[in-house]
Amino acid sequence: MSLDRCRSAALQRIEAQLTEASWEEEGIRAVLLVGVNRLRQLNLSHGYRRVDRLLEALAQRVEGFVSGKGIAERIGNADYLIVLQGIRNPGHARLALARLHALLSAVYAIDGETHHLSLAIGAALFDPAQAPADLESCLRRLERALLNARQTPEGYAFDGDRQTVEEGIIDWDLEHDLRQAADRGQLAMYYQPQQRLDDGRLHGVEALIRWRNGAQGFVRPDLFIPIAERSTLIEEITTWTLNAVMREMASRNGIGHVSINLSAQLLQRQDIVDDVRAALAIWGFDPARLVLEVTESAVISRLDQAVDTLQALRELGIGLSIDDFGTGYSTMTYLRRIPACELKIDRSFIANMTGQTMDAHIVKSLILMARGLQMRVVAEGVEDEETRALLRDMGCELIQGYLLARPMPLAELDGWLEDASGRQ
Repeated sequence: MSLDRCRSAALQRIEAQLTEASWEEEGIRAVLLVGVNRLRQLNLSHGYRRVDRLLEALAQRVEGFVSGKGIAERIGNADYLIVLQGIRNPGHARLALARLHALLSAVYAIDGETHHLSLAIGAALFDPAQAPADLESCLRRLERALLNARQTPEGYAFDGDRQTVEEGIIDWDLEHDLRQAADRGQLAMYYQPQQRLDDGRLHGVEALIRWRNGAQGFVRPDLFIPIAERSTLIEEITTWTLNAVMREMASRNGIGHVSINLSAQLLQRQDIVDDVRAALAIWGFDPARLVLEVTESAVISRLDQAVDTLQALRELGIGLSIDDFGTGYSTMTYLRRIPACELKIDRSFIANMTGQTMDAHIVKSLILMARGLQMRVVAEGVEDEETRALLRDMGCELIQGYLLARPMPLAELDGWLEDASGRQ
C-alpha cells in the first residue's frame, strides 16, 4: 500500500474515533500530534538504517503508551496521531502529555549505542458537551499546537496555550511588553548545573533568563534578546539579570560558580563594568564565583574595545568565558588577547562526537589548545553517558547538558541539589 493510502486509512480511523456514538460515555478525548525534530539531520548523522531502528523503537513506545487508552496512527515517517480516551479534565490531559513526552524523549539503546530523540507534541481537547469537530479542523488545531510546542521549553503544548509565536509572526508588541516585563514579575532566572568530570561534583550553574509574557506564555530568548539588543532594553535586562542572579545565589555558596551571558552590545560600553561592580557590592557577592560568558563573534566584531572592557571586568576579580567556541573565528590571534579563563565548546561538536570521528578530533584539539592557554574547558550539550566518558578521557574539566538536568527555576534547583547530594 502506498504512503498516501496508508495515511488516508490512518486518518479515517482517527476520524472514526472522534465521531463514534460512544463519545459521551468516555469523557473528554485528547488528540495528540507527535513530531520528531530534525529528522533529516538524524539521517545524515547516523544513517538511514540506524534511524529506522530508532523510529521502530519510538513506535513501540507510542503503542505501549496508548495500549488500552486509545489508538495511535503513524501518518508520516516520524509523525503520529494519537487519540486518548477517558480523559477526566484538562489537568489530566496535560499530565498525560507530559508523561508521553518524557517517555518518548528518554534515551534509546540501539546496537549498543545510546541515542536521544528531540521531539514535540501538539495537543487539542474535545469536550463531550460539544459537537466533535471535523477532522480538518482538528488537524489545523494540532498543527498550531505543534508549532508552539517546538518553541517552548517543555516541548509540548495544547492548542490555545499560545505559549509563544505562530508561524514566525509575532502577534503582539514584544518590545512594548518587554519594557514592562520586570515590573510585572514576568522575568525569571533558570539555572542549568555544570559538573566536574574529575570527581563528579557540582562546579556551578549557568543562569539563563526566561520570560513568561502573561497569557501569551513563554517567549523564546532568541526572539526577545535580539529585540532588546536593538534598543536600550538590553541594558535594563542585563542590570535586572545581574541583580536577580546575585540576590538568589549570594547565600548559596555551595553552588560554586555562576555563569551569566553578556550581550555583544554591552562590550562596547564601559558602563557594564560599573553595573557589575555595583551589583557585586549590593549583594555582597564573591566576585571569584561570577563568570561572564561572551561569544566569539561578540569579541571579534570590535576587538580592541571589547578587550578593554573585558580586561576591566577581569580586574574586578570575576571570570570570563568564551561561549560557543568553535563556531566563529577560533584563532590564536585574538585568544592571546582576551583575558578569559574558560572556553565553552559549542554543542554542535559535542552532539556528534561519539559518531563522527572528525568532531571527536576537533573537540580533543580544542581541549589541548585550551590547556596550553591555561583555560578550563566546558563541554555544553552533553546528553548521554558515552559522551561524558569520552570527554573525561580527553581531559575535559566540566560538562553541562540534559544528561545532568535541563534549565530549571530556583526552587527546582534546590530540590535537584538535595537529590544530587544524596546520590554522592
